[in-house]
Amino acid sequence: MLIEKEEPDVSYVLTSDYSYDYVDEEGGFDKSSGEVIADAAEKIGTEVKFMKCDTFDPEEIGEKIGEILGGLDPDDEIIINYTAGSATIKIILGTTAVAISRFMENLRIVYAIRYPDGTEKYLDQTEALGKLFTQLNQAV
Repeated sequence: MLIEKEEPDVSYVLTSDYSYDYVDEEGGFDKSSGEVIADAAEKIGTEVKFMKCDTFDPEEIGEKIGEILGGLDPDDEIIINYTAGSATIKIILGTTAVAISRFMENLRIVYAIRYPDGTEKYLDQTEALGKLFTQLNQAV
């Protein structure tokens, strides 16, 4: 879990009520996703803030991201994990990350996941996505 690897001071989690309450019994969990994340955060001393929203509504997602960004300082270290969630959240998080990378130097965009069999993926895609969006902007 990214939160355990990075040990941030504060983690914001965009989630629907359904995802927050979901228990992945097939994955071997007996607690909801929200409880699993909260437990991991507590173990490492990270404050976690769940931002519940309709994860298919771009405007609502944008409002929640705006709330998060409004409380940040340009010198803060930011890690945007766009691994889980709806496609709407993923595209908005990715776009937001590239947009704010222009004025926030301590930003990383990562894809991090741990599968039930223990396999983990941790890909820092900041540079690759930044180059891609720069190329796309130049092409338009």
